Amino acid sequence: TVTEDSLVVTNEAMDQVKISIEDFNKVNPDPWELGDGYNFFGDVKAALLLEGGNSDNEELDFSYAMTWRSLKDRYSSKGWWEFDEANDLRNKNKWRSVNKYDRFREGDPDNYYGALIAVEGDEFANIEVRTYMGPYIGRTFFDSPILELEGEVGLVYVYEAYEIPIDEEGTDDYDYPGGNWGLRITSDLVSGYLGDGSTLYIDHDGIANFDD
Repeated sequence: TVTEDSLVVTNEAMDQVKISIEDFNKVNPDPWELGDGYNFFGDVKAALLLEGGNSDNEELDFSYAMTWRSLKDRYSSKGWWEFDEANDLRNKNKWRSVNKYDRFREGDPDNYYGALIAVEGDEFANIEVRTYMGPYIGRTFFDSPILELEGEVGLVYVYEAYEIPIDEEGTDDYDYPGGNWGLRITSDLVSGYLGDGSTLYIDHDGIANFDD
């Protein structure tokens, strides 16, 4: 029997036991929520656009995101690639991959610490490859279908290699220490208007160069 603030159940001895609703953490938990293994979730997206006429345009976009989560830790990897051509001339070619490991504090699933390594390139920004890595701390501020909000701050070491030297001395690489931050926001508030499964999201990352 369920009331507004409690649940009354009958145990094996046929005795009635009253349990406060506030004492419930999970109902019908998955195995990983009991400490058994990992939960995997992710997605892969691809889009191709072809336009013909006075001008010919071709666009290819690809992205992925994968996460393995347990009660103690989390592995995640995400990335994307964008490739565009106009009249057989390439005008966009950039890509990125970010790989992270998070460790959650004992009995505190909202706070965690971790480390990341990321690799990216952008032909038309003259970046042959940019690699950065470092530790960070993070916190989950909200975790509900209406609003998920997660933020991170940390330190990184950044190395950049350029397609074309950036000065008269022929400098074609550069490294520096920096600080990084990340912000993840998702909400299914619009699913009632745009259809089930519709999600609004913000996925923001930044790096501050301590040398400049």
